Amino acid sequence: MNRPGFRTTEFWTTIVTQGLAVLTLIGVITSADAATLRDALAQCVAAAGIFLANAWVVVRYIQARAAIKTNNELQS
Repeated sequence: MNRPGFRTTEFWTTIVTQGLAVLTLIGVITSADAATLRDALAQCVAAAGIFLANAWVVVRYIQARAAIKTNNELQS
């Protein structure tokens, strides 16, 4: 499956990591805090990706069930 780069978890994990690097460079957060935040935020990005994928499956299932019920009602 070939999809645009901005739709991958790798892209968003990289964005978060680079954002933390910038915050560390300008002194907003310390290096130790950046490491902890990087790990936590990477897990959050991965969890969000999984959640969205599961939500898509549920939406498609509901659409398919609605289509089946509509077809059954039309045939009756």
